[in-house]
Amino acid sequence: IVNCATQPVFRTAIKEQGMLVDTLKLLKSSEIEMMENAATITFNCAEDPESRRMIKELGGLNSLVNIVKVESHRTETKLMVSATGAIWKCLMNQDNVKRLEDINGIHVLVKLLDSDSEEVVANTVASLAECTKIGRNKVALRAADGLIPIIRLLQDTGHERILVNVCRVIDNCASDPQCMEQVINNDGIRLVWSMMKCDSTIVQSTAGHTLVTLLRNTKESSDIMRSLVTGLVMLVDLLKSHDTRVLAAACAVIGILAKKSENLAILTDYDIVQRLSSLVHTVMQ
Repeated sequence: IVNCATQPVFRTAIKEQGMLVDTLKLLKSSEIEMMENAATITFNCAEDPESRRMIKELGGLNSLVNIVKVESHRTETKLMVSATGAIWKCLMNQDNVKRLEDINGIHVLVKLLDSDSEEVVANTVASLAECTKIGRNKVALRAADGLIPIIRLLQDTGHERILVNVCRVIDNCASDPQCMEQVINNDGIRLVWSMMKCDSTIVQSTAGHTLVTLLRNTKESSDIMRSLVTGLVMLVDLLKSHDTRVLAAACAVIGILAKKSENLAILTDYDIVQRLSSLVHTVMQ
């Protein structure tokens, strides 16, 4: 079933023939291998919105959280990767996010941020990116002392999915003044800016849109520009990108900076206006 569950047609059969119900019961097994297989099946089946709803109604999310909160399970890397991956997929359903809140799951997830497995960390940060779309969970993440470790991941890893989802968490949290204060105090704006130099275009574009949110929520954009002069050279380079998502992100950053008159002279000095003019005919709004 583990092997079959990677295919959509088999996932449908697993759901419709009641095998998902039985699989969720096995998440409570005392056998590591059994739990691992059940978590892997749950992870694959959670691609489907209807299956995510079933997992919530049958208590599957609770079982997954109970797995990852057990200290002795942290050395079982395959189990932890499967379970955290399943949690992430489940949290694409907002009812599951509410269920996670009810069982204090954000505190559990924060404790996994120091895992030795980058895949566990990637799944955990992706889960928190889903949670922090809701305002009260931004506060919950900060209360769990989770935001600062997430910011630090920007300088501790080169893992693409971790970097993308760290940017998404920061983007989500930037509307909360106290979260924004933590971002500024922990050099978060500079770290997000530096992600636009990453080789990955998805990291570049996500970081760019996050930077726009951060700049909108700080009164210090002029000071930030002066402290990140080399970043403006990078913006010019990004405007030469062939990836329209990167171009859109770079233009969005420039757009927010250009709203302050004191920034305009700096932007002009770096020939950014000339580069923008060359993009007028780009086939993308």
